[in-house]
Order: sequence, then structure tokens, then C-alpha cells
Amino acid sequence: MAHGINYLVRQYAESVTEMARRRDAPGVNAYGYFETRPETSDLVPDGILPNPEGHRVICELLAPVVCQALRQPVTGST
Repeated sequence: MAHGINYLVRQYAESVTEMARRRDAPGVNAYGYFETRPETSDLVPDGILPNPEGHRVICELLAPVVCQALRQPVTGST
């Protein structure tokens, strides 16, 4: 593997973010959040998996998105 696991995780996060954007779906790029804030490196000690405090930050990022989505009518098919 030439690029390493962080490269793959970054590519995955970017792909999911782009897919959500194309479908006009709500989403949060937690990987991007942690990657762009050096002060959060202690929340993701191995660079991939967040610790309990990192999970709390992800919940804070997701909560407003989920609450907003719940206010919207459900459309589409599963």
C-alpha cells in the first residue's frame, strides 16, 4: 500500500462527503474536522479511531444535523 491507511480513510471520507452533497443529503465530515484542527490530535490518538472524548465531539457535530433532518419530511425509497 503506497499511501497508507490515513490516505485511504481520507479518500473514503471525501467520497462519502461528495456523495452526500450530490444527493443533497445531510452529513458531517468528522475526519476532515479532526484533520484540520491540530488541537484535536489527542482525541484521535492513532489517527483513525477517536477516543471517548473524540466520540463526544463527533456527537456534537452530528446532533444539529440529525435534529435538522428529523424536522424534514422523509422522501425517497429504501
